[in-house]
Amino acid sequence: MTENMLDRLRDVVLFVAGIIAVGSLIMAAFEGFNQRVASASFLGTLGVVCTFMVFMPKLEVFKVWGIEARLNKTLDRAEEILGKLQHLSVISAKSTYMSYAWANRIGSPSAKAKQAILDDVDKQLTELRVTEAERKEIVAPYVALIGWDFYQMYVRIIDRYMGARYSDLANQMSKGDPSSGSRAKLERWAVLVGEWRARTIRDDLFAKAQQLKIDDLLAVAEPGEFMSKEESTALHRLRDDISRLFKDCEKKGGYTAEAAEYYDRYFDMAGWDKKIIELFNYNPSAPR
Repeated sequence: MTENMLDRLRDVVLFVAGIIAVGSLIMAAFEGFNQRVASASFLGTLGVVCTFMVFMPKLEVFKVWGIEARLNKTLDRAEEILGKLQHLSVISAKSTYMSYAWANRIGSPSAKAKQAILDDVDKQLTELRVTEAERKEIVAPYVALIGWDFYQMYVRIIDRYMGARYSDLANQMSKGDPSSGSRAKLERWAVLVGEWRARTIRDDLFAKAQQLKIDDLLAVAEPGEFMSKEESTALHRLRDDISRLFKDCEKKGGYTAEAAEYYDRYFDMAGWDKKIIELFNYNPSAPR
């Protein structure tokens, strides 16, 4: 209501100023023809002032419109540039994630160090307003390979344990230790280990692993009757830990701090031995 009254008052003032401007200019011309310079100057000045009062708001509007038009063009250009930067950032991020994902296979910095760099990449993607769907597409290969690395670690721990146990039994039998059991047991273990390795360490499993959920993938490595009930219970603790850690990684789109620390602790042979000691109270590297 107040704004409408002010607009009407402004219109009235401008209308009156317009009438005064026209009248003043006419009278200034008349006074000028009659050689009355002082009054003609005053009336002319008054007419000019009133003219500016009438037309200045219009000039300001046009001026503002001109700035707004240029500003809109500038904003459109800025959005275009931002769009291109987002596109380039997505491409760069995909390359970064892919490089760090495959670096696991050729020797690389720790999972914790790599994830710290990728967390910085994530911050840049957030600042550039990359959508969550785009980000998931970017990190998908990296996350899938985190799952594969955890599976490989799980398999290597089991393989290390079974291999050491089989060697111990074979050594005991060769020394004639009666507690070692029958040769039939040793031969049965050899068959079980061979079948397990054929099932868990094969070329086509990696491709299939990209479609499998982590629990299904870990189930492939179940040793079965090779292990006792107590050993299986201990192994399942490891399986459950890996499953939980990877699912947290899936939610984040990369290693969590806990998962990175866990993987760095147990990913190599020294780590496998450490985990076997924790699970089974058995050191596969100890001399016998």
